[in-house]
Amino acid sequence: MCLDRFLLDLETEFEELCWRESPRRLRVDHVFRLQNQRKNCEAAIARCESAIAHLNACISECEQLETHLSERVPIYLHVGDRQNAWQLALELDQLRSKISNLRREISLQNQVRNAEADKLEQLEEDISSAQMAPH
Repeated sequence: MCLDRFLLDLETEFEELCWRESPRRLRVDHVFRLQNQRKNCEAAIARCESAIAHLNACISECEQLETHLSERVPIYLHVGDRQNAWQLALELDQLRSKISNLRREISLQNQVRNAEADKLEQLEEDISSAQMAPH
């Protein structure tokens, strides 16, 4: 087992010394780097999509609470409980601000996702053309 590993390492070193600057080797290295960049883009897109899903879930929860609070404020005003009506109105205002911030974050995540998708598309084209290049 150790001898096999040693021979494999020796073979790799020999290839490095002899074929380092060969056009085929350079092309293979280039394609390998492009494929790694593609994987990074795919991971970034997945992270963005996950973040967007999480933000949408948060917005949904906040909107449900917003509906509940907006129904309660007029009720408290009707019964003359101005203190609780004021408290809920402040809470409602903060909640609407939070929803607005969440929507802005979704917009930013969509921009990042679109940029990564464009980059991924370009990488796919680069990989195809690099693999089609003459040997």
